[in-house]
Amino acid sequence: MPTPNDALDTLAARLREERDQALAQLRRAEQQLQGVMRQSEQLDGFRGETLQRFGAAEGQATSPDQLRHLHHFIGRVDEALLQQQGAIEQARKRCERSRALLVGVELRLASVDKLLARRAQQAAEIQRRREQKQSDEFASRSAWNRLHGEGAAPGLH
Repeated sequence: MPTPNDALDTLAARLREERDQALAQLRRAEQQLQGVMRQSEQLDGFRGETLQRFGAAEGQATSPDQLRHLHHFIGRVDEALLQQQGAIEQARKRCERSRALLVGVELRLASVDKLLARRAQQAAEIQRRREQKQSDEFASRSAWNRLHGEGAAPGLH
């Protein structure tokens, strides 16, 4: 016959699995965030290097076409950086949602674990009382037997 703790044990096991999945999801979201942040840093570094190279070549004759191409190219890199910022923001939101999901599961699991611990403590207390009652009854019977001479020879009291 199933006990109330069986249902709680099953729930706790399911919540542990859910927690593990939520933790794995959070780790994936954090890795994705780090990846898009690295890409953004690389794009920004590339932009800076390109401008630096152009600045180093400033003493050389630059045609209007070259300047136009450079501005167009930097504009495209800036657009890519803006897109990366959007990707970073989306990845941050995924991390926040994943973290909130994990916290919720952990709170539910902690509640169930606390309830299981409380029930185990109550069961242990009931068992302790039962054992104490048996011990008291044994001691009482032993004392009664000594006082009333059960097992003693007649007339020796």
